[in-house]
Amino acid sequence: MVRPATLGSTLISVGALDKKEYPTAQVVTKGNLVAVLSPNEWEAIGAANSVAATTKWTEWAGLPGSDNLTKAIRDYKWGAPSQSKGNPAEVNAALQGARKTISATYELPYVRHAPIGPFLAVADVRSDGSVIVWTHSAQSQGCARRSRIR
Repeated sequence: MVRPATLGSTLISVGALDKKEYPTAQVVTKGNLVAVLSPNEWEAIGAANSVAATTKWTEWAGLPGSDNLTKAIRDYKWGAPSQSKGNPAEVNAALQGARKTISATYELPYVRHAPIGPFLAVADVRSDGSVIVWTHSAQSQGCARRSRIR
């Protein structure tokens, strides 16, 4: 994956891939996604670094200093929590009837969820027609499936 330096940047142009140096690599783009594919992990890493060096992204100065980071991240994309976590009217009514209320806010620093290596997948195509695929995934517990391909 070729990623921008900042959250919120958009792709302007994709850097060139030197096919002489990386003969089996190819660049794939879709919207703001830029990926380099190769059957060889080290070729993919080198080609991705090479492409990243000349890929152009818009600048984005949307994140303020750490004193206002949580608010900026919420305002950027996710907004306020949805009502699916509880009914605000019921919560407010219960709080108004309480003898004592305590208010506190706890925030954790922003941690980028990003892999430390390239994305890859290995497939074992078996003689019975089944295929087992092992792949890096950001949420493998939420998308584990067994399928038969014919």
